[in-house]
Amino acid sequence: VLGFSQGAETASRWVTYGRVRPAELVLWGGGLAEDLERAQAVEALRRARPTFVVGDDDAWARQRSEQSLARLREWGVEPERVGYAGGHRVEADVLAERWPG
Repeated sequence: VLGFSQGAETASRWVTYGRVRPAELVLWGGGLAEDLERAQAVEALRRARPTFVVGDDDAWARQRSEQSLARLREWGVEPERVGYAGGHRVEADVLAERWPG
């Protein structure tokens, strides 16, 4: 599951409360929803292995992702962070390099 910008919050809710169990959750240019229920989120997000993707020139997303990274670590979930040179947009080359095929 990939959520971009505000869609990252929607994707985190979907993975936490939905019936789908994705292999991975990619939060690109955004962060977790603030209203996630901790116990459900921890269980779902450990399975989904969250990855935050943030452009070097995207101050808003960098701040949101750092808040979310800290929250997940506090909950005992170890997310991954991928950075790239760029701003608030999905970069096709970064996507293809990190998630080929």
